Amino acid sequence: MTKHIKVNSISTAWEVAASIFPTDYQKDEESSKRAGYPIYKTTSTDEIFSGFHISDLNTRLEVNMGAETVTIWIEEDAFEIIVKGLTEDEKESLKEVIDKEIRRIKYRRHKAETSNPRYVIDLNS
Repeated sequence: MTKHIKVNSISTAWEVAASIFPTDYQKDEESSKRAGYPIYKTTSTDEIFSGFHISDLNTRLEVNMGAETVTIWIEEDAFEIIVKGLTEDEKESLKEVIDKEIRRIKYRRHKAETSNPRYVIDLNS
């Protein structure tokens, strides 16, 4: 059985995945390397969770739990910028600038041809 969920951000997709995945999980480097995309496997040694994993396919997460698969689709034009180390006022000012720039880009390009990049800016480092 496959269920589909739509979300508008990467962080929301991971929140949904964490809420439905029945165990803790961690990235499996070996499986990820073979597959060519990140794979997060259950940390449980309980046989009933054998094979449970989450595939990060950039535009969607596939949460595989035995006979059940949940595909969490991330809106095509969604991307996140995570900024750490700012006050709430600074964050609001930055959000206004980013929103204005996004509107400008959308005006110039009707359809972005990117695949949900995620930018992390840590001003504390």
